[in-house]
Order: sequence, then structure tokens, then C-alpha cells
Amino acid sequence: MKIAATLAAFASAAEWQGQNDVQTCGAVASVDAGDSPVNATCTISFGGYATSFVSVGGVFWTSDSTFTSFEGIFEGSTVEVLAFFPQSYDADGNLDNSTCGTEADISVSCVDQGAAEGRANLIGNFAFAPDNNNFQVPVANADDSFAVDLSSFGAVQNQTCNGDAMSTSGSSLSCAFGDVAQISYFGFSSDAQPANPNSLFA
Repeated sequence: MKIAATLAAFASAAEWQGQNDVQTCGAVASVDAGDSPVNATCTISFGGYATSFVSVGGVFWTSDSTFTSFEGIFEGSTVEVLAFFPQSYDADGNLDNSTCGTEADISVSCVDQGAAEGRANLIGNFAFAPDNNNFQVPVANADDSFAVDLSSFGAVQNQTCNGDAMSTSGSSLSCAFGDVAQISYFGFSSDAQPANPNSLFA
């Protein structure tokens, strides 16, 4: 899986310092959320630190700080989190580390809701590294009304979907998913990635 490969790349260090204001500091954490994200509302926190990129494999974002998951998609209560933190240069031209969170700052708490999230066209976690701009995007509870604006990703190409019909116009994509499966997919590649792309569509 992509998320496993990405996390493996950082396995030698739970935290790392930034190289510049693009390749910034970050942390990996395996967090016991207390309950499974399946049929739950999970809240993620970074100890008050702002993030520039967050990836949690197998979840579907319901806001910029909450997510859920579904039967057959996620197992257990351990949540693997990959986070990068924004950095800038100080007056002396040194990279400011005061905006860097740590593994210990990352927390997740899940509360069982007793039933699966029913929101139509709920987009799942799809970006697994900040330097990868080729995406296969899961969509839960997909229907024929699915539409998404990809303008935040710059120039977009290679759009696909596994529905009955797809249409594109500039950076917009529409897909009639119908009853394809529990989880449907659309794909695209881009020349840019916005901050915190996974929760962008929540």
C-alpha cells in the first residue's frame, strides 16, 4: 500500500527537521485512538501546532480535524499519522523550528457513532506524501451527483473515474457513480498540491 511505503520511508525517525521552507519538519505517530475509526467520529489534534500536510490511511475526512471509516476499510484502533509542519526563515535567515510539532503532540480520539457515516460522496484520504501528485481518490456513498473542483491542484490531467459516465470541464470533474461499489474511485494527476489536501474536500 502507498501509505505503508510512505511511512516506511520515515521509519528510521519518528520526527525530522526541515531542510528548507518547502521540505519542512514533520513526524510519524502510531496512535491508539481508543476505538476503531469504523462507524466512529475521530478527532485529531497536533498540540496546537499548524500543519501543512496530514495523511491518515484508510479514513474519510469529515472536517479538517475529524474523520471516520467503514467496515472492510480499516481494522483495529491504531491510527498511523504522517504530518508535516510549516516553517519559515527568521530575520537571520535561519529556518524557524518553533513551529515544529513532535510525535508526542499528535493525538487521536474516536467515539463510536453506532452506524456508518451516511453523507453522500464522502472523499477519503488520498494524498500519502507531499511530493506525490498522482492520485487515486476513494469516495464513500458515491452517487450520480458526484462533482469536484480540483482547481487548488493547479493544472490537472489524466482524470478518470470508475462510474458509468464522466465529464470534465477545466479543473472540474463530474462522475455518475451509480451503484458501483461501497467505495468508488476517481483519479487525476496535477502539477501542484495545496496545503492539507486530504481534508480539502471535507
